[in-house]
Amino acid sequence: MIKAQASVELLIILAVSMIALGLIFAASNNEITGINSAKANSDAKNTVEKIAGTAKEVYVSGQGTKKQIFILIPSGVDESKSSVSDKTIRLNVNGTDLIAETTVEVTGSIPTTAGGHWIWITAYPGYVFIGDIEVETNKGSIYSTITQETSAIENIKVINNTTGNATVNVSVGWSATEVSLSLSENGFIVPADSSYGIDLNFTSSSTAVGNYTGELIFDITTVDGTKQIIVPVTIEVIIGTGGQPLMIFPEAWNASVDAGTTDSNTFQACNTTSATLTNIVFTASSGDAGDWVETIPSIISLAGNTCQQITVTIDVPGGASSDTGIVTASDGTNSDFISLTVSISSMADNFNFDWSTAFFASNTLLEDWTIENASSSAVITIARMQVLDWNENDLDNANLNRIRFNGTNYWTGNANAGDWLDVTDFTINPLVSFSANNQLRFTSNVRDDGEYFRITFEFTDGSTYTTDTYYSSDIVPPIVILESPSKGYVSADFTVQFDYNVNDVDSGIAFCELIIDGIVDQTDNTITEGITQSFSKTFSVNGTYYWDVNCTDDSVSANKGSSTENRRIVINSIVPTVIASHYFNDTLPSSGTGWLYPWTLRNGTRIVFGNAYTGSYSLRLRSGDDYAERAVDLSAYSNVKLGLWAKTQSFEGIEEAYIMVSPDHTHWTTIKTFVNGEDDNIYRFYEFDLDAYGLTNEFWIRFEAGMTQTNDYLYIDDITVITTP
Repeated sequence: MIKAQASVELLIILAVSMIALGLIFAASNNEITGINSAKANSDAKNTVEKIAGTAKEVYVSGQGTKKQIFILIPSGVDESKSSVSDKTIRLNVNGTDLIAETTVEVTGSIPTTAGGHWIWITAYPGYVFIGDIEVETNKGSIYSTITQETSAIENIKVINNTTGNATVNVSVGWSATEVSLSLSENGFIVPADSSYGIDLNFTSSSTAVGNYTGELIFDITTVDGTKQIIVPVTIEVIIGTGGQPLMIFPEAWNASVDAGTTDSNTFQACNTTSATLTNIVFTASSGDAGDWVETIPSIISLAGNTCQQITVTIDVPGGASSDTGIVTASDGTNSDFISLTVSISSMADNFNFDWSTAFFASNTLLEDWTIENASSSAVITIARMQVLDWNENDLDNANLNRIRFNGTNYWTGNANAGDWLDVTDFTINPLVSFSANNQLRFTSNVRDDGEYFRITFEFTDGSTYTTDTYYSSDIVPPIVILESPSKGYVSADFTVQFDYNVNDVDSGIAFCELIIDGIVDQTDNTITEGITQSFSKTFSVNGTYYWDVNCTDDSVSANKGSSTENRRIVINSIVPTVIASHYFNDTLPSSGTGWLYPWTLRNGTRIVFGNAYTGSYSLRLRSGDDYAERAVDLSAYSNVKLGLWAKTQSFEGIEEAYIMVSPDHTHWTTIKTFVNGEDDNIYRFYEFDLDAYGLTNEFWIRFEAGMTQTNDYLYIDDITVITTP
């Protein structure tokens, strides 16, 4: 009996233990899943920011600059919701958008298969291409300047880098009548590993003046599938003067090249008179950058009111420094010149370093950081280097005793942090990178006390490059400060904006969460440290709520911090009735509820994927002929308000955009004007009382563009028309 009772008790204890272990395992598994999710978001955020930063870098370096970078793609990427467009790089990971904004137009694609990838980033005039370069054009855009009643020719090539033929069909989007555009060919075949060029023939009328824009559309079929390349075209017509018969366009060339390489640019030599100009000779200045200009063939005869394309090539010697010069065109009586500015890249300018591939192989080995030569022609040689900062926190008195590049020792000894170390010259050839077996070895543990590392490289041309910081560990959570609303705030609206600020000393921020009554309400994965961040929430019921913000850093430890304030907010609002709304959940102009008709979208106005306030789509306007309008029946209502979220981007000068209303589709009133200075690409909420404009049975709402370029934007999202009792 006693043995039986003991057995039962043992079974009970075992069962309870198993349940406890199961609960612990489940909790641990949930925590691991959360950390893995945070790590995936962090990797995706680092990837899109790296691509965006490199896009800006190559664009600033000038047309034709190419750079290959290594990126890490986490698992869980949704290819259909990831994109490269406008000025946005987007990766959707497990339903969350990780976004980086650029300062330049980008196009192309990025891989979505989990793992490491090398991708090319290439600068073209006006935009940057991201992804493969199987088929490309030698010009990303065409810009030419001519005078009135003048003809000019521009050439563009299609480059086929595939192993089979490329079939190309070209169409023209060109509506200007004052300037005509025709092509020498509309269809052709480009053999494998070769290029083929066509001419664009422009002729301006006597009344033409200013800029005329359009586009070339290349539809290309290769062994790898189909592809479309769109090349913007701009012709600027300048009024010629009798005082300057010979004119060169453009009048300046700012070239950015490596020492020991060549570069070329095309110009138009124009005769602005009706008489023929003969024997136009080109000469370059001496003792400066003009010495690098190769011989330019003379123009024997240039007919009246025509332009001829010329090519200027510079051959920069090794060891050269940045300089200026002048190229003069003259027929003995008339002359014009090109101002030449040549910026020579140093070894440091072409050098890239990346900690994202690095890891500790042991407590003393920091390995596999990536070094790269981004130049397509210049060689980089590392002469010496210093490793910095690890001794700031180190309690083990560690010293550096080996530096290895690509598996080979280039320095051994015993050094403290900050010591300059003469390495055996290590050379990196053009467009080559090394990551595997790059190593720093220390005498004792350098990953247990929160040590951190920087490296300064000095190259044989005297230039230097200092890396950012790599942290061995991070155990400090982010610091979160709540800004508004204040404690006990009473809101008369159901929609409340929660503002906060977050910083993390040792790492970035993976994501932040809005906590309402102790429960996660929203998550934001696109956090910028040190400036105000916001959540917007619409409550459905009046009452008292408590809110806080939690933020998790992107370190391996995934440290979480909050303000711990748990502020009280009171919602005391009158419930509005929604008359009409459109949240742009798809691209259909007929979507939304409560409207009389679908949206009328003129010219370049589109419902587009990306740049949304919520969801995945938004309404986009981008030039002076764009507008969108829609009508709603307001005859049975009063106390009517129009609410929406809007942002503007890339306005210049006097460019504007408008929100307008009309009770009859004839008499319009502008209720909001967006001007240059508001174009910070940040969504803001706007609300307007409509009663004063006549609440008719066909009340029109219009968004209209007053910008001049197709890269100026007005985005609209989450439109509501409501009435409040």
